[in-house]
Amino acid sequence: MTLNGGRIVIRRVKGGVSGKYPLPRDLRNKIRAYLKERKDNDFGLFTGREGRLKTGRIKQLFKYYAKKAKLGKEFSVHCLRHSIATHLLEDGQHLEYVADHLGHKNIQNTAIYAKITNKKREETFKRIETSPAIAKI
Repeated sequence: MTLNGGRIVIRRVKGGVSGKYPLPRDLRNKIRAYLKERKDNDFGLFTGREGRLKTGRIKQLFKYYAKKAKLGKEFSVHCLRHSIATHLLEDGQHLEYVADHLGHKNIQNTAIYAKITNKKREETFKRIETSPAIAKI
């Protein structure tokens, strides 16, 4: 695992777009410290006794920690992807950026996350309500 130029290589599954993605500086430092302490030389970021973690093991670990955190059984690893997509869109990021961030080849796969949340609805209403460009009655 290398962090050349402050980027990390992400290899996508299920036909997603792999590539190099930027990492925040504080996260780079934490990953470097983690890699120094780790005992193996595997190129994967997260490893176990048998090498890189497989999808099934990641799901198993997520369920274990979700239970410890007292999250409902309806939460899954995929909820993390859904959550970051929703937060990015609520922050005003363009759908194309979110598609790239999630590794989607087809933007239609990203569009399913582009639902209006209550938070966004309220923010938009307040902006419209006070806008001088909107005709008032």
